[in-house]
Amino acid sequence: MPAGGPPPARPARPRRFIRGQLSRCLPLVLISGLPAGCATSPAPAVEESVLDPLGTYELSMSSVTRVSDGTMTIRGQPGNYRGTLSVGVLSAPIAAVETGVGILNVHASLPQGTLILRLSGDGLCFAGNWVLGAQRGTITAGKLPRPQGSGGCAHAGSRRPLPSGGPVSTGRSSRPPHSDQDPS
Repeated sequence: MPAGGPPPARPARPRRFIRGQLSRCLPLVLISGLPAGCATSPAPAVEESVLDPLGTYELSMSSVTRVSDGTMTIRGQPGNYRGTLSVGVLSAPIAAVETGVGILNVHASLPQGTLILRLSGDGLCFAGNWVLGAQRGTITAGKLPRPQGSGGCAHAGSRRPLPSGGPVSTGRSSRPPHSDQDPS
């Protein structure tokens, strides 16, 4: 140390040392996660309600060869829904109705077997498919009466889009029907 002068300044640590320390610590922060005070909790689940199937529906059923319009009326209470299905010259009692969130399945008794309607929708407008033995096709349905100001459903001549999410192919499949589609 020279006499009478200030002590020599300590050399500053190079910046790469600080970056090196940071690059060694960053993986530990990422592995250990956020501190408990910063952790996010999952958003509360939105509870969706099961469809209320009661009411009258306007239907349009199609197959490879024809399109038929009609109505379906469902009455009763959960676990004991009944009603009538009338499409074209066909009229059949509804034997069972199954509901879920956005799902409406209807089983109608016909002399040829059980007609199964599998629909998905928003409670007012539905789209899906139907199966009767080896016959199958698509179906759209709109609940009546329609609320004031709603344009109805797209199949009823309005611009409101049909709900999506269900199988609606009218093509023939080489695969056998699912066990729940073939009641025989």
